[in-house]
Amino acid sequence: MSDRAQMRSFGEMLWIIHSVGLYAQISGNLAVDNHVSGNALFTEVPQDVVSQAGDDVEMACSFRGTSSSSVSLEIQWWYTRHSREGAEQPAWSTNQVVSQENTPKGATKISVVKVVGSNISHKLRLSSVRPSDEGTYECRVTDFSESRVQRHRVQAYLQVQPDLHNRDQKNEEEKKTSELNAAPEDHQKSHHKREEEQRPQRSAP
Repeated sequence: MSDRAQMRSFGEMLWIIHSVGLYAQISGNLAVDNHVSGNALFTEVPQDVVSQAGDDVEMACSFRGTSSSSVSLEIQWWYTRHSREGAEQPAWSTNQVVSQENTPKGATKISVVKVVGSNISHKLRLSSVRPSDEGTYECRVTDFSESRVQRHRVQAYLQVQPDLHNRDQKNEEEKKTSELNAAPEDHQKSHHKREEEQRPQRSAP
């Protein structure tokens, strides 16, 4: 075989290897969607909630670790109060697994659950929510099944609307109290006037 033929054959082989590697890379990327990181998977994620003040709210979070054997898993629930515009946008409520690096400023840890196993689940329950409870609730999972600790998180936003019935009732009570306290003397004079009108008049002898 001539040198030119050998060079051509070698070039074709490199092109085939490159094509196969590119195909494998693309196939590998397509096999991993937003739901998984390796074998890790959020099997249940919290959803955005719009609630009335006084209602009870539940947010669920379940996670399957990267190993089928018994390992240590941990779930933490965190709360950050800010407006909806300041919350991180929809990616967090689509079961996306991401690395967890920094804790948002002003975040508060609510609860921690640890298990030994390949699955973990923790439902956050909020009783009689108030407008002050509005904000972002984040489920953080720490997976110790690999040589390097893996951390993942998902988020949901809770919006609490004021109870209109209770608010109107409270406003009415405050109005009545204000009226009574504003002019106690007028109220007393009005009361005496009604008594005089009801008192029978005596005719002159």
